[in-house]
Amino acid sequence: MAKTKQGKKDVDSYTIRGTNKVVRVGDWVLMRPSDSDNQPYVARVEKMEADGRGSVRVRVRWYYRPEEAKGGRRQFHGAKELFLSDHFDLQSAHTIEGKCVVHSFKNYTKLDNVGPEDFFCRFEYKAATGSFTPDRVAVYCKCEMPYNPDDLMVQCDACKDWFHPSCMGMTIEQAKKLDHFVCSDCVKENGSKRLSNAYATSPNSEPKLTGVVDSQIGMSLDPYMFRVLPLRCNSNVPEVVTRVQRPLADSNLGAGSETFDVIVCGGTLGIFVATALSSKGLRVGIIERNIIKGREQEWNISRKELMEIVEIGILSEAELEQIISSDFNPNRCGFEDKGEIWVENILNLGILPAKLVETMKERFISSGGAIFEGKNLSSIYVYDDRAVLKLSDGDSLPCRLVIDAMGNFSPIVRQIRSGRKPDGMCLVVGACARGFEKNTTSDIIFSSSSVNRAGNSGVQLFWEAFPAGSGPNDRTTYMFTYVDPKFGGPKLEELLEVFWNLMPAYQDVVLENLDIKRVIFGIFPTYRDSPLPAAFDRILQVGDASGIQSPVSFGGFGSLTRHLGRLSNAKGIYEAVEGDFLDAHSLRLLNPYMPNLSASWLFQRAMSVRPHVNVSPTFINELLFANFQSMQKLGDSVIRPFLQDVIQFGPLVKTLGLVMLTRPQILPSIFKPVGLGVILEWSGHFLMLGYYTFLSSFIDPVTRSWVESLPPRDKYQWKRYLEAWRYGAGLDYRQGE
Repeated sequence: MAKTKQGKKDVDSYTIRGTNKVVRVGDWVLMRPSDSDNQPYVARVEKMEADGRGSVRVRVRWYYRPEEAKGGRRQFHGAKELFLSDHFDLQSAHTIEGKCVVHSFKNYTKLDNVGPEDFFCRFEYKAATGSFTPDRVAVYCKCEMPYNPDDLMVQCDACKDWFHPSCMGMTIEQAKKLDHFVCSDCVKENGSKRLSNAYATSPNSEPKLTGVVDSQIGMSLDPYMFRVLPLRCNSNVPEVVTRVQRPLADSNLGAGSETFDVIVCGGTLGIFVATALSSKGLRVGIIERNIIKGREQEWNISRKELMEIVEIGILSEAELEQIISSDFNPNRCGFEDKGEIWVENILNLGILPAKLVETMKERFISSGGAIFEGKNLSSIYVYDDRAVLKLSDGDSLPCRLVIDAMGNFSPIVRQIRSGRKPDGMCLVVGACARGFEKNTTSDIIFSSSSVNRAGNSGVQLFWEAFPAGSGPNDRTTYMFTYVDPKFGGPKLEELLEVFWNLMPAYQDVVLENLDIKRVIFGIFPTYRDSPLPAAFDRILQVGDASGIQSPVSFGGFGSLTRHLGRLSNAKGIYEAVEGDFLDAHSLRLLNPYMPNLSASWLFQRAMSVRPHVNVSPTFINELLFANFQSMQKLGDSVIRPFLQDVIQFGPLVKTLGLVMLTRPQILPSIFKPVGLGVILEWSGHFLMLGYYTFLSSFIDPVTRSWVESLPPRDKYQWKRYLEAWRYGAGLDYRQGE
């Protein structure tokens, strides 16, 4: 007769043999290797069970050392660095030798003394594929290597970059004797000299990034001028998101609370995504630190872009007409008396944000959505099966997916980017005023002069101007400029002074005759690695938080409308939630690489002034006018997509070709102000733009029926590939609208 199998039961703890150390589920342990000459293995205990004879077995999740992973140990790997793998095993508890602690990278760099039991982890590792999450990491110094916490680094007093002493031609002993240090690039650019006796340590601080300025005068841009610093310096960056490697059921956090399908953080623009998802039957909540309402200042948009909201079914055409406060044509582009180009129906509508957002709010609530106003997000705990949002008042909200719609200065984005300095910045000042007699047309982009001074910075200034719906003589005028944060920039106060000095001549008015209704400020950071890939399971960025906007636009509402259908309405996010495809890899497919967006970087760089570069102060206007004039000659199919922030391969090739034929001296001149590196990088994106155009035009049509026949997860992934090709090539733009 066969013996009855002994029953098994879960146990809460285990005492390591020969010690009084108690191991519990969730603890990190050192496990005996098969070869006694090797280092102990490191693992985390996921579960413990005992059989009827008292033998205890533990289910562990292994940590890999860099040398155990594909690719091996690299220069930037710390001596105590581990990778959390997807490799699980069931082991005898007798193989546990001791306990240890695997710190987050941030906490590890704060340790005063690192003991033999201390390790750190900054990557998750898929053993089968050799891939890492996150799949990109900030790099530093001239060698462009990730930060190794074991290495000493020195900080430049001028640009605040961090460098390895060896890359600067110093020994570690020499570096320790320094009191100040200026890197060679800053010596060349600023005429500075290396200061003697510079003391330098590994980075341990960074400037604090504050919010968008829209009502405060005199804030310096300097707080935004931080460089890509080693992660050790990020002690001031709050760690909002924490990954917890177990199911929510094993925790009391969020117990007894209703579980949402989706919670949107940030209500002003997040209300549109939330309403679209709620209308599809998902249980959706919104967290907003203030009251969800639109601003008083109008948004300017074209009817074509506004119809995107109608097409996904969250706004009717009748409601659309109710939110339009002004309608004007034609719309002007001009560059320093070189000529003017007039177009129709580009940013020609003024809409009332307050009325639009209120309409969305009512629709969201009527569809069953829940709103949590006046509540700040404190932290997010991401479990294997849920995410739990902790609010400032102590409440907890569990959900399946968190959507970050908190804009450019989202605390989650800041954590993902490790407080990294933006690669570019658009600074905007302006005013809405009454007293404009000539007020029937708009300016989309206008430059009334060559390079100006704002404070100590050289800037190329551009203007936008739109009739306002609050009165026939009311007009909103914006002045903006692009700056490279590497070289600093003017204060908003200084830009505003320039605005008051130049605006009367630009608009042909007397300043004293104007009744100023409101003054407008804005700071819009941009990053070259945009859109921002999902860095965590169950968290997705949308809108400006995702970096989906063009580097040459202000982003915001107009950028969101273009991608709203792709993300929300029975596509994208909805399919991810319905299929439970909420791991970071699946969510990254919703914010994919888009070559047309990346190709826009050259345009922002070409429109900014770089110090110590010997080019004519009229060069930027000459370059822009040559391009706009060529696009006008080539017709609406070329110029209209560009004016609506859509870069397409065919129109771009035609424009560049015509500029080369008509103004052959212009294009070679761009190398000096832009730089060879940027040109080469742009060339790669340009080729990818052509490749995506080919894929979307020829491969997409013949694969769609095959995609529909795939299993759910494969089908989800391939549909995202098809969307990435289409949107990445700008082929979502429909001509003739």
